[in-house]
Amino acid sequence: MTFKELQDALDDRISAANITGFWSEDAKKQWLNDAGQRVCDYRPWEFLRVAKTITTREDREYYDYPEEFKYNSIYNIVIEDEEYYGAGGRIRKMWDSFQKEKQEETGLKIFTNHNQWYFLYPVPENDKTMQIYGIRKWEELENDSDEPISPSELDEAIIRVALASCLRKSKRYDEANIETAEVFSPESGVLLNAWIQEQGEAPRGYVGRIKTTR
Repeated sequence: MTFKELQDALDDRISAANITGFWSEDAKKQWLNDAGQRVCDYRPWEFLRVAKTITTREDREYYDYPEEFKYNSIYNIVIEDEEYYGAGGRIRKMWDSFQKEKQEETGLKIFTNHNQWYFLYPVPENDKTMQIYGIRKWEELENDSDEPISPSELDEAIIRVALASCLRKSKRYDEANIETAEVFSPESGVLLNAWIQEQGEAPRGYVGRIKTTR
């Protein structure tokens, strides 16, 4: 659905639920964007996995976190076909552990996330092609023609979570809780079923972007 179609669908649900009161268009747009972010944050969905390619710089230990990535989401780094993650390769560390490894000069290839940058040790050679794999963050919908980064199968979940926001504003808390429970339930929720289906379709070992079904 486009952003306009999501708004129209939400209006239909609000009307069907007999929710009284005036809700501004900006408020409903915000509910939909908040819902989209919550849906994307539910799990590290395959459709959110993205790869960014940059060139290493001379004596450069750290790089800016890609704007399109969720913070702290980099899970793999490859420099010219040498994988720096996993057994015997570059391992992701917490900041303190990263500093300790550097001081002890263990030679273990590692990386870490810190203050909107990612750091690498040992420092890669200059002018090498580096691929960074991470999780894409939700992109705010603004124009009527915009489409969510999520596949169309998750539109229903976005609409229901947005409807729950409206119900809470109307102080209909029980109904709001039912909507969110049916979406996020760890036993049989809409998102759990979508996650199981996606994991069954994802090729084993794939680390690049998985196309949405839009």
